[in-house]
Amino acid sequence: MAERSLAGPLEFGGLRMSWAPVHSAHAIERIRFEVIFVDALPKKVIDAQRRLFEAQTQKFRFDAVKDQKTQKIFIGEPSNKSPIIQESEGWQSVRIASSTMQPAEVVVLNPQMLVYESSEYRNWTTAKKRFISVVGEMISRISDIVDFRSFSHDYTDRFVFQGAPEKANAKLILCGELFPLLPENTILGNELWHIHRGWFETRNGLRILINQNLDMQDGTTHIGDAVRSLQIYTKAEARLDADSQVVSDLEEFLSNLHLICNENFAQVLSGEGREMLHIDQKGAGGHG
Repeated sequence: MAERSLAGPLEFGGLRMSWAPVHSAHAIERIRFEVIFVDALPKKVIDAQRRLFEAQTQKFRFDAVKDQKTQKIFIGEPSNKSPIIQESEGWQSVRIASSTMQPAEVVVLNPQMLVYESSEYRNWTTAKKRFISVVGEMISRISDIVDFRSFSHDYTDRFVFQGAPEKANAKLILCGELFPLLPENTILGNELWHIHRGWFETRNGLRILINQNLDMQDGTTHIGDAVRSLQIYTKAEARLDADSQVVSDLEEFLSNLHLICNENFAQVLSGEGREMLHIDQKGAGGHG
């Protein structure tokens, strides 16, 4: 993790807030979209989508498409000596950022799923447009072959503590409702911690599984100094059926998942944390 001097500290109860988002404009480290298929996608379809994607790699600035093998493990009757491992083949392609020489985008297609992931984020409009331009047609073609079991969107946000790791007080950035879940000395920065929560909601007639992980993590800067950061992972997964009209209005569907993620991200932050990102309690503003 590179050392950064980002947004200035805020006042919190007379103390100087020493948390900063990983980027000056937002805290988003990574976004991801994942489509899970009801039935295994036939190899001939995977190969056809590969050829179509390869024809556009230069346009999208992706590297050459490479084979990717996946394994699916089936646990049988207790009498079986070992689980059955089924191997299947798919493909993936990566775009390397010229400025950092690190992966900026990846597309993965295998019999079970289609995945798009990006570590470059400016705003929601740009991210949605890029996702649709890279894999929108692929989603439409695949939907003619198999039904989708689920379609999910997630964000990984990160805040970096600008001081000694043992002073990384999570009360300065998180909402008070989370504090009773952890021992007092832990949330004040004496120890690392993890919170996972998940629940279902019904939105626009769809069952949505919300998953959220909060992790206090240790790392080092590029010069080797110890640094502590808070990672917040928020995922909205729509459980679909054969009648779900995802492809017919993909932009609206994606925007709904985006708004759900934003809302649940904003709700775990303190008022001062939201002010740092210029977002309201629904997550509207700078984050999106």
